[in-house]
Amino acid sequence: MKEELYTIPVNDAFQTECECPICAMKDVLEQNAVEYTMGPSYMEDDVRMETDRLGFCQKHMRQVAGQNNKLGLALVVKTHMDKVIKDVEKLSKKREKPKGILKKAPHDPVVEWFINKFDYRYYDEPWKNAKDSLPRALTKLNGIVEKEE
Repeated sequence: MKEELYTIPVNDAFQTECECPICAMKDVLEQNAVEYTMGPSYMEDDVRMETDRLGFCQKHMRQVAGQNNKLGLALVVKTHMDKVIKDVEKLSKKREKPKGILKKAPHDPVVEWFINKFDYRYYDEPWKNAKDSLPRALTKLNGIVEKEE
């Protein structure tokens, strides 16, 4: 195949030692999309609004958690937790009061404190128990256990 700009990823995938070059291309595209989404673009309002609206499936939440953007991850988690709380409250208004485990919606104010610690106004404030709030929140929401660094 003649090398054109659009054929480079295809040629690269077919030259890679793998079982399936199509899967190799898909994996590269997926990784690029996650890196773009959670990179500097995540702080852009339009990207944040779209990710807040759509959220992430468990597979891609794992990839998001693997990125080096803890503030972005905390914002994603907080948005998701707020949505879960809102959904539980909506359900409880339609039905009888939540019982048992549903009584405790996964609201975790330490995630909010984790986010605040990225604000210069809170720099000198103590972390309290917020340092490990992301792994705890991810476990609550998605069953994702983040490996300790």
